[in-house]
Amino acid sequence: MPLVLLLLFLLQLPAERLILEIEDSVSQEIDNLTKFESKEIIEPNANSCASPANVYWASIHNQSSLRLSQVKFRGRLRGELKTQLSGLQADINSEDKLVFESGPAEKAISSEFLARANLDQLLSFNFHSLSNGTITERAIAARLYCKLMENNRDYLYDYVAKNGYPVTADLGENGAEAGRLLVKHFTDKERFSEIKIAADRAYAESNLSGVDYGSFLDFAHQMKHGTQILGTYRTCRDGGPIYYPALESEQEADKLRAQLGFGRTAAEALRAYGAKFCETSE
Repeated sequence: MPLVLLLLFLLQLPAERLILEIEDSVSQEIDNLTKFESKEIIEPNANSCASPANVYWASIHNQSSLRLSQVKFRGRLRGELKTQLSGLQADINSEDKLVFESGPAEKAISSEFLARANLDQLLSFNFHSLSNGTITERAIAARLYCKLMENNRDYLYDYVAKNGYPVTADLGENGAEAGRLLVKHFTDKERFSEIKIAADRAYAESNLSGVDYGSFLDFAHQMKHGTQILGTYRTCRDGGPIYYPALESEQEADKLRAQLGFGRTAAEALRAYGAKFCETSE
């Protein structure tokens, strides 16, 4: 089997297995549900998924309605998953990113991280694409995403405990990037301190770049304080870019950015983000 096809095959296996595991878990919960009281649907993210009170977001009137919507959603999800995994072939063709001097076990772990990160983005996209969907569909999409985040959290925690923070030397460029995406969606604040210790060690040993370490520090600060210290998290609002969550101090951020080798100030990076992603008016 050609290397590219083999790697794509390896990517598909963990993704398909994951979606089946998550669906089974959601199905078991549905058996115990009859009605949701809240009509508000909250966007699934690390904070909302970590709280059981925020799990059931929609008013669903009976189990049969929920079952029907779940079957339809599963079929569409599987189709989109297959399409998106096939779209990874261009990245996989860049063999220098994924194929490196390591053993089969390391390559398998890298593929697992890639599949998990890819499925993370797919389920997130499905939730947002259902803005005009039924309340039931949106509730299922959100619940599936949260179950994946819980699953990824445990996988990442076990990996870090055995191998340390996900870095390029161990996982290749794409695998390490996928691992860091899972870090940014880690939902267990009590266990996050051990992830931070591993990241600190990786940076101290020059296995993690200053920019990647800085992005991690911003996420770690958000987990604890709800704000960021380097300005690496941004979004668009009213046609322009903003720091989201709030940046504590641009002056202090610029000092830390310089120490870590970011190359641009927080304000410069914010303007560049706005020019690329936000619709601005003259």
